[in-house]
Amino acid sequence: ALAPHRFDTRSGLALLLGYLGRADEAVRILREAPEPHGHFVAEFLLSTARNLARDRYLPEALVLAEAALAESPRNTDARVEVAVRNAALGRKVPAEQQFREALRRDPAHRQARDEFAAFLALNQRWDEALTVLLGAGRDPATRLKQAQLLMARRDWAGADQVLRELEAAGDLAEDVAA
Repeated sequence: ALAPHRFDTRSGLALLLGYLGRADEAVRILREAPEPHGHFVAEFLLSTARNLARDRYLPEALVLAEAALAESPRNTDARVEVAVRNAALGRKVPAEQQFREALRRDPAHRQARDEFAAFLALNQRWDEALTVLLGAGRDPATRLKQAQLLMARRDWAGADQVLRELEAAGDLAEDVAA
């Protein structure tokens, strides 16, 4: 029997099951954790999903990310992970729905905004990508990403203008040095 008080043992087993393509069993192992560790379930599911995704076990990563979101529906990080995993599997509609919901719930969530902008850009929805990206504000890091998006869509004049504005404000040198 699995030692109920050893959540690290459970998480290791869950990761192994995920690698074996048995993501549903991994979710069960983590959900069966007795209190007081039960509140860590969503975080361990999310962490395991990220580990699986890093190693290209994408369908299994999606199962665990969805389980993390089910455990903690208000967790924006889990929602973004579900969106990213759906996008990686070519499931554009559910990916976009999850990105939009993440930003609706937490408009300031930087990763949600950056990932959604990248998703839109990869689908050549340039204007939407820029709108989403700039919704975070116009700090130097965001403006630099704006210039990158403009270059990706081959808008050299627009990218040049943004970079010149950053340079004139003294923000470009700071961002590059950081």
